[in-house]
Amino acid sequence: MKEKIISILLNPIFIALTISSVLIYLLPNYFSRYKADLLENGVYHKGRISYFIDLNGDNISEQIVCGESNSGNAYFQVFTFNGSIIDQWNFYGHFPSYERKIWSSDVNTNNSSEIYIITQKNDSAFLHIIEPMKADGINLRKKFITTIQGKDNHFDFKPYTFFISDLDKDNFNDIVFSINAGFGVFPRSIYSYNLRKDTVQSSPFLGNYAFINEIIDINEDRLS
Repeated sequence: MKEKIISILLNPIFIALTISSVLIYLLPNYFSRYKADLLENGVYHKGRISYFIDLNGDNISEQIVCGESNSGNAYFQVFTFNGSIIDQWNFYGHFPSYERKIWSSDVNTNNSSEIYIITQKNDSAFLHIIEPMKADGINLRKKFITTIQGKDNHFDFKPYTFFISDLDKDNFNDIVFSINAGFGVFPRSIYSYNLRKDTVQSSPFLGNYAFINEIIDINEDRLS
């Protein structure tokens, strides 16, 4: 029995584990302990969807809650991280799908992000741009983008993939996105909106669903 105990004590694995345990116990505590909670974007709850976006560049996300009023019009509310409401913005038309999609970027590069949404009223799609964290920020409402072709009096479409890019090299970013109709087929195109000029441009009809992965100048003519 004694020989067995000595054999265990002299085993290299036992010696290594013993030394490692002592060293780990004696290590100073250089690291603070934090609790990490996962906050998901696009969380659906009782007809409303929440997004978490840092709108003012302070590295603390605000909560944006999107929904529709009793009259069917789209709205979003912005809350501080601690849950205090900043304000609510109401829009003409409803979200074109249950997904309640919004997008965010900083089109005028002033370290204050805007929120972009597309709403639908009958057969029409409208763009809205709100800069929530600035009292005198961008506040664009009801910019007509396109007409949706219907099928059986149903006008279904989804907006996708918002990008910011200076397409015409006028030193001001354009807002680029796509709209894809469903059974009605038209439109399935890519659109750009120039906030400074208040102009909308559209690609030709693309047939299949249109998505934007990247914006580049492929022929080096200084136009993207």
